Amino acid sequence: MKAIKFLTALTLAALLAGCGASKEISNERILSPERLITKLEANRRKVRTFSAAGTINIKNGNSTIESSIEVNIKKPDSVRVDVYGPFGIELAQILITRDNFLFYDAINKKAYKGKTDEAAIQKALKIDLPFDMLIDAFTGGVDLSDKLRTEPDDYVFNENYSYVKYIDSTSGTINEYEINTKNFTVNKIKIGKSDKRSIVEATYDNYKEFENISVPLTVSMKFPENNQSLQINYKKVSINDSSSNILFELPPDTKYEEL
Repeated sequence: MKAIKFLTALTLAALLAGCGASKEISNERILSPERLITKLEANRRKVRTFSAAGTINIKNGNSTIESSIEVNIKKPDSVRVDVYGPFGIELAQILITRDNFLFYDAINKKAYKGKTDEAAIQKALKIDLPFDMLIDAFTGGVDLSDKLRTEPDDYVFNENYSYVKYIDSTSGTINEYEINTKNFTVNKIKIGKSDKRSIVEATYDNYKEFENISVPLTVSMKFPENNQSLQINYKKVSINDSSSNILFELPPDTKYEEL
């Protein structure tokens, strides 16, 4: 590990040495990077179903789309998004699974279906996202599963703030995470290239606790290379509700088109 800086440990050690006192230091306050990442990933995995209502703002080049949405997610492989316009007019219903997607244009009563890939997500939501990143974007999660057995290249820890950095020399990618170590939530992430190009920049704000799980009500993501951005603001959230509904029925006069 290139640089491991346990700031809190050093500060507390100095204070204890100075006053001659002997106090037990909580293990929760001095975490190794492995334990910190494990705690964050465990929190993400507690979410089995996710339902929420709010707004979404998508910028793609010079175009901007803003709508009210209702989101229902059943992990690991189903995302339903209902899109509404002014005065609660239903515009679209979208069901995306790992294998297939169904996009219903409520205005024209036309449904599009096909295999799920980034082109399908682009058509449905007007933004380029891999399927797993789509689920994480809507749930406010950060997938750290591939970091569980990886030592970081840089780690700064104190009782308020942590910074973790991973460099993948094979792919040339750099992953950086800013973490609130008071409540073990992610504040910011940045995924970039070794040539300093940013692939994804995301911030997570306004955390609320639902079923002992901290969820950000505001998620902002930027994709500089594609000149795209996404912001989600939730007003209502429900976690692990067994009544969460993923499927929907379409009117009998719906016209279908295979893509």
